Amino acid sequence: MKGRIIQNFSFFLRNAVKKINIITTPEGLKDIFSKHFDVLREAKERGVQIKILTSGGRPPRNLLKSFSSIAEIRIADPKTLPIKGRFAIVDGKELVFALTNPQSVHFSQDLAFWSRSEHVAREVLGPLFDLAWSNSKKL
Repeated sequence: MKGRIIQNFSFFLRNAVKKINIITTPEGLKDIFSKHFDVLREAKERGVQIKILTSGGRPPRNLLKSFSSIAEIRIADPKTLPIKGRFAIVDGKELVFALTNPQSVHFSQDLAFWSRSEHVAREVLGPLFDLAWSNSKKL
Protein backbone atom coordinates (compact mmCIF):
# COMPACT_ATOMS: atom_id res chain seq x y z
CA MET A 1 0.00 0.00 0.00
CA LYS A 2 2.77 2.44 0.91
CA GLY A 3 4.29 2.20 -2.59
CA ARG A 4 0.99 3.18 -4.18
CA ILE A 5 0.61 6.11 -1.80
CA ILE A 6 4.09 7.38 -2.72
CA GLN A 7 3.41 7.02 -6.44
CA ASN A 8 -0.01 8.67 -6.26
CA PHE A 9 1.25 11.49 -4.02
CA SER A 10 3.92 12.38 -6.58
CA PHE A 11 1.27 12.40 -9.33
CA PHE A 12 -0.94 14.58 -7.10
CA LEU A 13 1.89 17.11 -6.58
CA ARG A 14 2.82 17.15 -10.28
CA ASN A 15 -0.71 18.29 -11.13
CA ALA A 16 -0.38 21.48 -9.05
CA VAL A 17 -0.80 24.72 -10.99
CA LYS A 18 -1.17 27.43 -8.30
CA LYS A 19 -0.55 26.16 -4.77
CA ILE A 20 0.29 23.22 -2.57
CA ASN A 21 -0.50 23.31 1.15
CA ILE A 22 0.83 20.51 3.35
CA ILE A 23 0.46 19.68 7.03
CA THR A 24 2.73 16.89 8.18
CA THR A 25 4.75 15.58 11.09
CA PRO A 26 8.56 15.87 11.30
CA GLU A 27 8.76 12.22 10.23
CA GLY A 28 6.39 12.93 7.35
CA LEU A 29 8.57 15.87 6.33
CA LYS A 30 11.58 13.52 6.15
CA ASP A 31 9.53 11.15 4.02
CA ILE A 32 8.42 13.97 1.69
CA PHE A 33 12.03 15.12 1.38
CA SER A 34 13.36 11.69 0.45
CA LYS A 35 10.57 10.80 -1.98
CA HIS A 36 9.03 14.03 -3.32
CA PHE A 37 11.49 16.91 -2.94
CA ASP A 38 12.37 16.94 -6.66
CA VAL A 39 8.68 17.03 -7.60
CA LEU A 40 8.12 19.95 -5.22
CA ARG A 41 11.17 21.77 -6.59
CA GLU A 42 9.81 21.35 -10.13
CA ALA A 43 6.44 22.70 -8.95
CA LYS A 44 8.18 25.73 -7.42
CA GLU A 45 10.02 26.31 -10.71
CA ARG A 46 6.63 26.30 -12.49
CA GLY A 47 5.48 29.09 -10.15
CA VAL A 48 3.48 26.97 -7.71
CA GLN A 49 3.27 28.49 -4.20
CA ILE A 50 4.18 25.86 -1.59
CA LYS A 51 3.41 26.08 2.12
CA ILE A 52 4.40 23.36 4.57
CA LEU A 53 3.35 23.27 8.20
CA THR A 54 5.00 20.71 10.41
CA SER A 55 3.56 19.74 13.75
CA GLY A 56 4.41 17.48 16.64
CA GLY A 57 8.02 18.55 17.12
CA ARG A 58 10.86 20.33 15.37
CA PRO A 59 12.38 18.69 12.29
CA PRO A 60 16.16 18.64 11.79
CA ARG A 61 17.66 22.01 10.85
CA ASN A 62 19.19 20.75 7.57
CA LEU A 63 15.77 19.52 6.45
CA LEU A 64 14.18 22.88 7.20
CA LYS A 65 16.96 24.65 5.31
CA SER A 66 16.44 22.45 2.24
CA PHE A 67 12.69 22.97 2.23
CA SER A 68 13.00 26.71 2.80
CA SER A 69 14.58 26.98 -0.65
CA ILE A 70 11.33 25.88 -2.29
CA ALA A 71 8.57 26.50 0.25
CA GLU A 72 7.39 28.70 3.06
CA ILE A 73 7.77 26.62 6.23
CA ARG A 74 6.10 27.03 9.60
CA ILE A 75 6.17 25.01 12.78
CA ALA A 76 3.12 24.49 14.94
CA ASP A 77 3.54 24.71 18.70
CA PRO A 78 2.22 21.35 19.98
CA LYS A 79 0.90 23.04 23.13
CA THR A 80 -1.36 25.48 21.29
CA LEU A 81 -1.92 23.50 18.09
CA PRO A 82 -1.74 19.77 18.82
CA ILE A 83 -2.23 18.55 15.23
CA LYS A 84 -0.51 15.25 14.53
CA GLY A 85 -2.10 14.47 11.20
CA ARG A 86 -0.95 14.60 7.62
CA PHE A 87 -2.80 16.10 4.69
CA ALA A 88 -2.14 18.06 1.53
CA ILE A 89 -4.29 20.25 -0.69
CA VAL A 90 -3.52 21.13 -4.30
CA ASP A 91 -5.11 24.20 -5.92
CA GLY A 92 -8.15 24.00 -3.64
CA LYS A 93 -9.41 21.12 -5.78
CA GLU A 94 -7.74 17.91 -4.62
CA LEU A 95 -6.60 16.54 -1.30
CA VAL A 96 -4.70 13.65 0.18
CA PHE A 97 -5.54 12.83 3.78
CA ALA A 98 -3.56 10.25 5.76
CA LEU A 99 -5.83 7.99 7.76
CA THR A 100 -3.22 6.23 9.88
CA ASN A 101 -0.61 7.28 12.40
CA PRO A 102 2.72 6.06 11.00
CA GLN A 103 4.07 5.72 14.54
CA SER A 104 1.28 3.28 15.40
CA VAL A 105 1.19 1.08 12.31
CA HIS A 106 3.77 -0.67 10.17
CA PHE A 107 4.69 1.39 7.07
CA SER A 108 3.13 -1.28 4.86
CA GLN A 109 -0.21 -0.57 6.56
CA ASP A 110 -0.16 3.20 5.94
CA LEU A 111 -3.43 4.34 4.42
CA ALA A 112 -4.45 7.60 2.76
CA PHE A 113 -7.55 9.01 1.09
CA TRP A 114 -7.23 10.96 -2.17
CA SER A 115 -10.18 12.98 -3.40
CA ARG A 116 -10.95 15.53 -6.08
CA SER A 117 -13.52 17.21 -3.87
CA GLU A 118 -13.41 20.98 -4.18
CA HIS A 119 -15.90 21.18 -1.31
CA VAL A 120 -13.61 19.39 1.14
CA ALA A 121 -10.43 20.98 -0.24
CA ARG A 122 -11.81 24.55 -0.12
CA GLU A 123 -14.43 24.51 2.61
CA VAL A 124 -13.20 21.92 5.13
CA LEU A 125 -9.45 21.29 5.02
CA GLY A 126 -8.57 24.61 3.38
CA PRO A 127 -9.87 26.70 6.30
CA LEU A 128 -8.33 24.23 8.76
CA PHE A 129 -4.96 24.67 7.04
CA ASP A 130 -5.35 28.48 7.04
CA LEU A 131 -6.22 28.51 10.74
CA ALA A 132 -3.27 26.28 11.63
CA TRP A 133 -0.97 28.34 9.38
CA SER A 134 -1.96 31.64 10.97
CA ASN A 135 -1.41 30.18 14.45
CA SER A 136 2.05 28.77 13.81
CA LYS A 137 5.56 30.15 13.99
CA LYS A 138 7.44 31.44 10.97
CA LEU A 139 10.96 30.19 10.52
